[in-house]
Amino acid sequence: MRKGLITGLRLLLSAVLLAWLLWANRDSMDRLQEVRVARLWPAALVFAVSTLLGGLQWTLILRRAELRVHPGRLQAMYWVGLFFNNFLPGNVGGDIVKVSDVAVHTGQVARTVAGTLLDRMLGLSALVCVAFAAAALLGDQTPAGLPWWALIVLVTGVCLASAALLSGRLGRFFLALLERLRGGPGSGRIASMLGELRTWRADKAFVLRVALLAFLVQSLRVLTHVMVASAMDIELDATRILQLYVLVPVLGVAVVLPISFNGLGVREFVATRLMPEVGIAAETALAMQLVTYLVQVAVSLVGGLVFVVMLLQGRLRLRRESPK
Repeated sequence: MRKGLITGLRLLLSAVLLAWLLWANRDSMDRLQEVRVARLWPAALVFAVSTLLGGLQWTLILRRAELRVHPGRLQAMYWVGLFFNNFLPGNVGGDIVKVSDVAVHTGQVARTVAGTLLDRMLGLSALVCVAFAAAALLGDQTPAGLPWWALIVLVTGVCLASAALLSGRLGRFFLALLERLRGGPGSGRIASMLGELRTWRADKAFVLRVALLAFLVQSLRVLTHVMVASAMDIELDATRILQLYVLVPVLGVAVVLPISFNGLGVREFVATRLMPEVGIAAETALAMQLVTYLVQVAVSLVGGLVFVVMLLQGRLRLRRESPK
């Protein structure tokens, strides 16, 4: 009941935000009608490559923890997870699906959850580092219209959260705080997950290599937005591209907040507020974000196809079979 209410409120917020944005930026519909689908294939290709590399990133993390699942299956489940992330409420619906499959095959629930959480945090850290690197290359006092202090706070906060995840000392502090505030509900599962992180904590060189891969993955995902902008005939030069590399990660961080349906409406709202600072009109920014979202959804349909094939072949197991 409570989950259904929360999901309904998220859907309502997304619907209200999108309706208001489309009403306030009526010219965005004209911009959408001008888009030629045939010109979007480069953006779709870039996003597909980023997804393949993202699947490799997740695979490397889980295999390092000795979760013996074939790399091909992990790549397939990553695509399935991408599909469900777009169609299930919240930003982690797909993660639940792929974690369930791996956990059933390995019997290692806490380790699989820990690895997937690490994958997420490294991706988010890489995303804000992409923004910081682009801002440094711009060299302005307010890169892409954002004050440096805001960027520094954003990067520091996200990276410290990732470091805390890998820190045994901070992990124990968090667990003790949770027990004090909530009397310990679920603390056993959290303690188990934090304990599993020692697998990666002990190999800093591996974490660094995966972090570099994550930086490449996130750079390609920002490039997807740039390719959509190009397809929409938005004027692009080196400065404008770097500005997008600053702003798009900020949009990515904004949708992490669990207040809407998969970030819909929130991402577009933030875009219409930030992108005019770099010369992209609000109606164009809105249309650009909607087109990019549709490109990503279209690519994720591959994951839906993989899910159906695996289901029909009886290769998908999201829960353990009850003993007969």
